[in-house]
Amino acid sequence: MRRLFSILMFFMAMAGIVVLGLGTAFLQKEPLLPVMAAPSPADVTAARKVVHRIRAATEAEDPADKPVSISVAELESVMRLGARVMPGLRSNAQVEGDGVVAIASIPLPWISGQRWLNLRAVIPPFDGTFALSSVTVGGRNLPPDTALALGRLAANLIFGGKTGGQILESAQSMQIKGDKMVFALRLDREGRGEVIGGVFGALRQGEMPPAERIDGYYRKIRQAMDDGILPVSGSFLPHLRFTLEAAQANATDKTAADEYTAAIFGLTKACGARDFAVIVGRLADGSLDEFGKWKRNCNRVTLAGRVDSRLHFITAAAIKAAGNRGLAVSMGEFKELFDQRLGGSNFDFTDIAADNSGIRLSDLFMSAPLAAWPSLIGRLGSEKDFLASYEGLPQPIPDKEFRAIYGDINSPAYAAMIADIESRISRTQLHATPPG
Repeated sequence: MRRLFSILMFFMAMAGIVVLGLGTAFLQKEPLLPVMAAPSPADVTAARKVVHRIRAATEAEDPADKPVSISVAELESVMRLGARVMPGLRSNAQVEGDGVVAIASIPLPWISGQRWLNLRAVIPPFDGTFALSSVTVGGRNLPPDTALALGRLAANLIFGGKTGGQILESAQSMQIKGDKMVFALRLDREGRGEVIGGVFGALRQGEMPPAERIDGYYRKIRQAMDDGILPVSGSFLPHLRFTLEAAQANATDKTAADEYTAAIFGLTKACGARDFAVIVGRLADGSLDEFGKWKRNCNRVTLAGRVDSRLHFITAAAIKAAGNRGLAVSMGEFKELFDQRLGGSNFDFTDIAADNSGIRLSDLFMSAPLAAWPSLIGRLGSEKDFLASYEGLPQPIPDKEFRAIYGDINSPAYAAMIADIESRISRTQLHATPPG
């Protein structure tokens, strides 16, 4: 036993030396790039266009027949949104000469403060196999083939399965036309779903529940509406309690978080926003009429007397259950920024309050032991018991006025408003007392 312990200690020491060596070799004290600007309504609009182009290409009979064109400006918009989801990330891409130069600075905790992993890669036009012409990590040149192999391995480890290979192999070609990159993708709907599932699994730090279990909750909720057990108008509270009680009945101490996720996904498929399917792919895809000829739906069901509050609340709760808090919060903000575009409905802090209330619901149930669930569900006697009060929150604000008051979503004034909303949630019956 003592010998085994010595061997384990030796390998732990060697691992520590390797980590320290890699840090000394590749991590730097300063980032290559400046702090990124906060995303704007125009950034969200541009990113949505890119997502819809990729979705359309992967749903085509032959995806290669639908090339995806992405301009440098659109790519920068996507990067600014990514920095909001992953705080501290800095990235940039430019077309230079006959290639795309991509740079990223990733903050990492270190023994004495913070270090930066600075990456620079040049992607030349290619046809058939994704390629790199040069790669620099921490100021040191790496052979492009070695860098690609390491990137593939890292993606497979992070996202699970062969997701890293799927991502790289999905790009069949890239051509540069002016300031635009034109990709031919070899990724069908099923492959896209596997990639999205891998990404959400990494964010969630565990595999997603199988689609069959999610569909089971969806059918149960829809059938309850058809049978008159759940109302088709008025408060959303009965639907939420029904779903949580169903998850509790099926859960064990080990499966509680997964059962909650499956149930919340089923409820979101029945009563959430349609854009949910764009975010999470096949786990919430399309019409489910093949499961039954449903006669009733959630179209007139409300939260705080509003349909949009119900959509915000449950969709944010599901995104948090599928990924992490940063993604769920950012998606809510991006929706409000998108509404600020010309003709939109302006930035609405009550929507953010509904989003964050849904996120906190998922935070609570996914961290609480199953034994505490009956007490938590028992606290849901009315909507005010889990939804932040809207009283005194600003009215929907046009873009110009929002910028005059708050600047952007990175500002102290905006952070103070979000802190106020979080305080309101903390004072609700559901969250005021820690679970027993």
